[in-house]
Amino acid sequence: MSIEAIAALSSGMAADPISTAVVRPESNAFSGMLDQLSSLNAQMQKTEGDVQALALGKTENLHQVMISMEQTRMQFDLLLQVRNKVLDAYQEMMRMQV
Repeated sequence: MSIEAIAALSSGMAADPISTAVVRPESNAFSGMLDQLSSLNAQMQKTEGDVQALALGKTENLHQVMISMEQTRMQFDLLLQVRNKVLDAYQEMMRMQV
């Protein structure tokens, strides 16, 4: 078992330390959030259709309908929590004195 020096390991990892240290925000982060909203809307509509089909007796797979409902609920709860955190951050910034 050989033990290498830390400098030997780190020299091969980062060829340009300045470019790796700069954090670049994604330019389309907002559009990604809107895509997530439209995805959640589509999932909610699909789940509603599945529940209606189950109620009308067109499907017998209760387990899949329940799994779909739970996935939709969890996605909605996540979206709601993110919205609450964004609103809290906005309100905190508005309270800051300049």
